[in-house]
Amino acid sequence: MGERARAVADRLLAAETPQQVETALFGTYVEDPYDIDGLLTELRSRRLRLAECGRSAEAALVEFLASMVEEHRAMLERLAEEYEQTEAGRRRGSWLHDIQLPEHLTRAVLERGVADLVDRGDLDEAVRAARRATEVPSVDPVELFAITSVRLGLAELLRQAGRARDALDVLEDVEFSPSSVGTDSAYVEVAAARLHILRGLLLEDVGDYRLGRVAYRRALHHAERSGAAPWSFRAWSCLAASYSKSGSYRQAVTEYRRIVAFTRSLRDPQWFVAALNNLGTALCDVGEREAARSHYLHVLGIFEKLEATGTSQSAAWFRLGDLARGEEDTAGALTAYTNGFWSAIAADATRQGVLDTLMRLHKVLPGDDELLETATLFCMTLIDDEQDDWLLTWSLGRALGGLVRRHGSHDAATVKLRELARDAAPRACLEVRCVTVCRDR
Repeated sequence: MGERARAVADRLLAAETPQQVETALFGTYVEDPYDIDGLLTELRSRRLRLAECGRSAEAALVEFLASMVEEHRAMLERLAEEYEQTEAGRRRGSWLHDIQLPEHLTRAVLERGVADLVDRGDLDEAVRAARRATEVPSVDPVELFAITSVRLGLAELLRQAGRARDALDVLEDVEFSPSSVGTDSAYVEVAAARLHILRGLLLEDVGDYRLGRVAYRRALHHAERSGAAPWSFRAWSCLAASYSKSGSYRQAVTEYRRIVAFTRSLRDPQWFVAALNNLGTALCDVGEREAARSHYLHVLGIFEKLEATGTSQSAAWFRLGDLARGEEDTAGALTAYTNGFWSAIAADATRQGVLDTLMRLHKVLPGDDELLETATLFCMTLIDDEQDDWLLTWSLGRALGGLVRRHGSHDAATVKLRELARDAAPRACLEVRCVTVCRDR
């Protein structure tokens, strides 16, 4: 049990997002409970060692994680107890038919069934199970926290598979806030922010930008209350992007300028360079191309000065390539796209680099077959690992159609690309719908 507690402590300290913290705490606890007291002892021991070494900021982080474990002790123990009762019922073969579950356990057991189906990758049955579970009201604030976690995971997978309406459906009865779970902890505020961000993205996927912005403002409110600057950045950026996507370009520029000012106060430059890239794109939308170019070059200069790599570096290269393409500088566009692709690989952002490359190269003629073929091979490898990633699958088909055309089979490529265009339409994916067959002629 001691080794298990130490392993959980390692995962908590390695987590980079609230979702990863949640996974470390709850991911396998119900099937294989760790010693909570042992975990707390391990965390506090590490805090003391860090404090003695003068690493006060890291010690404060460890103390915060320990307080989260204490805060969620009751929930963890209850989930383990419910799981044990459920498994005992399964062994008797009659757990849902012959046993009248206590009222406060009913929804938790049903949601656990939803989570099991998600783990097995059966999204269709998970959606049906979620709809059945929705008929049972939640009666326990702590239970609501667990329900939200299950539904967020399912909704994120559904969105990735292009099923935004199904994802909205499984989130319909989830109204999660710190007051609803009886606590105002920073972690709960972040969970609420995460819920509203996802709901906003899904609403935009189905074309409702106004309600999407309402969701983002709620997310920003919770993120600000949590004090978690990265989540404030994400919620605010989603809000600004929504203005761009709905055609309110000047309002988007205003919001992005505010975000840049906000990120200047943060100690981590990753938020600043991301904000500069986003502002550059908004400036392009209003025709201020040279101002945009200066922001992208500023981003690259920061990475060069820090001798670092990152996704914002890759994004800056791709956006410089877009500017070059708009100026009919094919060679400059291809050079920038190549730099963007390999920068993404160096930053371990392979999926985004592949998508950015494949979604752009078809627009550049005569094109760079070597880069297209390289990105296609990377895409095939990713699809082997992520079977349900619809956008990757679509992009691979798009790339293969482009390669067929470039090798002389224009009619066959046109048929393939028209099929992809029809497949993309009902999925309400703005980025994909903007890619039309006419651009390949």
